[in-house]
Amino acid sequence: DYFYKNFEYPDRAIQNGIQGTVYAEVFISETGVVEKVEFPGRKLGYGLEEESKRVLMGVKPINPAIKNGVPAKERYVLPIRVVIKEKD
Repeated sequence: DYFYKNFEYPDRAIQNGIQGTVYAEVFISETGVVEKVEFPGRKLGYGLEEESKRVLMGVKPINPAIKNGVPAKERYVLPIRVVIKEKD
């Protein structure tokens, strides 16, 4: 919910009709802070990965992963579906 409320579809992507799925690899620290966001594999381009990174890096700290009862770093791959919507 946070992501889509804060995501601003890049004009370049709208002008070129680019939509699809962005795969974001998100690295979370032991304190629950997003440390890094990367985009493995094929990219959609046209500013979609950059905007996705901007939004994901702005996420407030979350509950970190727990391994053996201790907070731990974790990596998640998030598929993010981006679709151009008609303005009302």
